[in-house]
Formats: sequence, C-alpha cells, structure tokens
Amino acid sequence: MLAHRRVDVQDLNDAIRATRKERSELADERIYRTTEGERAFAPGDRLLFRENNRDLGVKNGMLGTVERTEEGRLVVRLDSAWGPGQGRAVSVSMADYAAVDHGYAATIHKAQGATVDRAYVLASPTMDRHLTYVAMTRHRDAVRLYAGRDAFRDEGALSARLSRSQAKETTLDYDRAAYAERRGMESEIVVPQAMRERPARERGMFDRLNLSPGRGRPETHGVFEAERPTPEPAQREADGLSRAVDRYARAWTDAARMREQDLPVLEHQKVALRDAGAALDAARPGATRDLITALEHEPATYRAMTGMRGRERATQLVAGIQHEERVRQDPDLKAERLVKVWTGLEAQHERLSGGDQAEARGKVEARMKAVAGELKRDPQLESILRNRQHELGIEVGSRLDRVMRKRDIERALDHSIRRDRGLGMSM
Repeated sequence: MLAHRRVDVQDLNDAIRATRKERSELADERIYRTTEGERAFAPGDRLLFRENNRDLGVKNGMLGTVERTEEGRLVVRLDSAWGPGQGRAVSVSMADYAAVDHGYAATIHKAQGATVDRAYVLASPTMDRHLTYVAMTRHRDAVRLYAGRDAFRDEGALSARLSRSQAKETTLDYDRAAYAERRGMESEIVVPQAMRERPARERGMFDRLNLSPGRGRPETHGVFEAERPTPEPAQREADGLSRAVDRYARAWTDAARMREQDLPVLEHQKVALRDAGAALDAARPGATRDLITALEHEPATYRAMTGMRGRERATQLVAGIQHEERVRQDPDLKAERLVKVWTGLEAQHERLSGGDQAEARGKVEARMKAVAGELKRDPQLESILRNRQHELGIEVGSRLDRVMRKRDIERALDHSIRRDRGLGMSM
C-alpha cells in the first residue's frame, strides 16, 4: 500500500496491525524504541528498513518479515530480490540499528524503483501528476487507486488534483489507461459511490449573470485599481529566480533520493532535472552551474538543499548562487576557494595510499592538475596567493607552494609527486 503523507502511511500500518491482532495473527509482540518512536513488532509483522547499513546488507526501503522477536533484537527474513519471498535472514540489534518501521504501507517516495505484483494507492490532495505517475507504475499485475470523500468532493476533483503539475515540465505526461493496456494489466480507480452519484447543483437566479464582459476580465475602477501594486522589475526577477530555484531543488532532491538508495534515476526524473536547470538558467544565466558549484563547496548550501523545504530552502539556495557569482568576480574570494579545493583534494589524496587505490588516486591527481592549471593561467590569482600565502595557510615547501614557484605546471606537479613518493609519502 502506498500513500504520499507519512501520517497516512502510519494510519494504514496501524489499521492493518489492529486487524491482524483481532485475528490472532500477531502474538508475542515486543515494544522497541526505533528512530520513528516506539513500535510493537511480533513474528509475522511486515518490516521496512529506513536506512542503508552495510554490515546488515540492507538498504533504505527494503522490506522483510519478522521471524522472531527477542529482547532488544529482531530476526527478519528479507524479501527476495524478485519481491516478497524467501530471502536471507538478518539479526537486527536495535541498539546498533533502529531505523525500522512497520512495512505494510510505505510512502510513494520510498517505493520509487520498487516493483510489486499488486499496488494499492491512497490518493491525497497533496499528490500531483509526478507522484501519481510513480505510484501507479509500481505494479506488475494490478493497481488500485483509492479516494475518500473526506479528501475529494467528487470524481472530477480527484482527477483534476492528480493531474496537476506543481512544477511545469517536472514529469512526462502519463496516460494510465494506455499504459495499462500496453502492459496488459488491470488498472482500477476505486471511488466511493457517493462521489460518482453526486447530484448536480440546483441552478440559482444568478447562474446566467456574466460579470466579465469583453475578453472575460472583470472591470476594475477607481480605488481598487489604484490599490493593486505593480511589482518592481527587480522584485519580479527575484520572484522568478526563487520559483526556478525551488523547482530545480525539487527535481534535484527527487533524483538524489534514488541515488541514496542505489537505484537508477528514472528517465522522467532526468528530464525533470534537465528542464528545471534550463528554466533556472533562463531566470538567471549560469545559475545552475553556480548552484551545483555551491552544493559541492559550500556546506551551508548543501544543508539547505537536503534539510530545508519551501521558501526557506529557496532563499538559502539563491544566496548560494549569489555567493558563487561573487566568487567568480572577486579575485580574493576566488583565491580562498582555490586553496579550499586544493586542501580538500590533498587530504583525499593522502587517504588513497593503498596499492589497490591507484585508479582513484590518479583521478584525484588529475583534478589537482586541473586546479593547478587554473592557477598558472591566472597571473592575478597567483599573485594574490603569493601575497596572502601566510594568511591563507599555504606553508613554505608545501605542494601548493611548489606549484606556485614553478613556471611550468607539468614540471611543478610531476616534481611534487615524484618528490613525495620518493620520500615514501602518498603523493
């Protein structure tokens, strides 16, 4: 079962467990403290893993069935690679790994990349066309979409809500009926009878009154027209950039969620990210490049992208873009960034000292050469580094100091690498 909101998922999980307990299907349950709060598990319970763990060999979103409950420990039989079935068993110590929850229902986001025989989807007003697409394509054989009268007034409202695009071009258009027909699947929307038979509203005495003459735009006069402020061009530009950043952030997060679960990014997610980047560059030329750079080098920007939402996130990401623009234009900021990048690469190179890491070490060296090349091609930047060497923490005799002193970049780097390796160092 799939739902968009976590509160709905929890309600579904609780309802199923309550029914199973009434049928005496869940016995010998124990209470465990998890990252989601206290949860009761019993043999036979369905369980969802919420974080990757290399020691256990589990990934975020994996499902299993509880085989045995012990004090502070669960023995879980994982679903097979092809869906629910007999996979391997893992012993989960709750003191070491507590990121588990009931697994009868899951969020649509958790289900991205998964394939099941049958899917049951709970519609909510928070869903859009993209989420509907993901939810309605998780099945092999059949999918049902359930809607409640408490959330949608009628079938038309349901269709309009699930067809909306919260960000234009965020998803490919999805024709559910045609998709089901091509794959030979059952696809059914379950709508309460009351929604389908909603009586037509009685017409009132003002139903034929047209208050929008001409092109259909209501006329406005006097003080009402004067009180409608016209945004300044700068404000309109800022609002447009904020909207474009928010759209890109949602597409970026959607793709990043797949990578975190070691799943391939779906084609429509790639399209969404590409189109969102084009829209962001249209709002501010080069903004996508600046945002990507800020995500790589500025922890505050990365934290905003991964830990914030809505207007707060957009504001911080716009600030990151503006900072990158200043870095490109201000030689002093550019020098500080170069030293920061070099220091990070140098530390990474130091860690790759094993003989089996030669390939990774070579890639880092290639990036160091690229940074050094940027330095040697910019006399102003090199001059700033020399003048601020002590302030920027460039020690005399260090690799970066030797690169600065050599006129030829290849000789500078090769000499540095050969010298350090000859001394038994990692570079």
